[in-house]
Amino acid sequence: MEQISKRRGFTLLELLIVIALLGMLFTALFGTYLGIQKSISRAGKDSNERHKAESALSSAIRDFANGSFDNYSKEILFEGKKEIPGGSRCDSVAFNTGRYYSSGSVLTSSVFSVRYFCQMDSTGRTILYRAAAPYALNSKMSGSLEIFAVPVIAVEEWALSYSSDGSSFSDEWTQTSSGKIPKVISITMAWLDSDGNRREITTRVQPVRMSFR
Repeated sequence: MEQISKRRGFTLLELLIVIALLGMLFTALFGTYLGIQKSISRAGKDSNERHKAESALSSAIRDFANGSFDNYSKEILFEGKKEIPGGSRCDSVAFNTGRYYSSGSVLTSSVFSVRYFCQMDSTGRTILYRAAAPYALNSKMSGSLEIFAVPVIAVEEWALSYSSDGSSFSDEWTQTSSGKIPKVISITMAWLDSDGNRREITTRVQPVRMSFR
C-alpha cells in the first residue's frame, strides 16, 4: 500500500516567533547603523571646528609675524589687553601689520592696522573677530573698520601673552609702557567639540618688526 506523507506547515506561534526575532535583529542592525552615522557626523563636525580654529590661528600668526612700524614717525601701535567678557578669557589686541606684494619685478608693500577681539552673538556664543583698517599715522583704530570672523568659530578661550625675551610673559602689553612690540607672543585658543569637551591649541609667534617706506 502506498504511504501518503503529510507536510506540516508553520504554526501561528512559530510565525510570530520568527517575526519577533527578525524585528529584534533589524532593530539591532538599525541602531548600529545610526550609531555609526552619528559617529561619522560628530567626527566631521569636530574636524571642521578644528579646521576653523587652525584657520583663525593662521590669520593671527600671519598678522603678528608682520608686525610693523613707520620709518618716518617710528610710531608703534601695539596694545594687548586681557579681557574676560561673560566670564571666559577672550583678549583683545590692536597693532600695525603689513604685507609685501610682488608684481613681476616690482615689490610693493602696504601697512594697515588690525584688531582681534570677541563679541557674543544672539545665541550667547563668544565669536572671535578680526577688524582691519587702512593705516594712518596716529591712528588708534578709529574710523570705519572691516570686521569679519576669522572664520566664524565660537571660542571658549582666546588668551594672548607677550614677552620681550621669550621667557617671562605678561597678559598685557602697550607701546606706551614698553616702547616696542613684543619679541614673542603666545596664543591659546580653546573651543568645545560636539560632545562638549574642551579642545585647545597653543602656539607662539615671533614678530619680525618689518619697516616700510
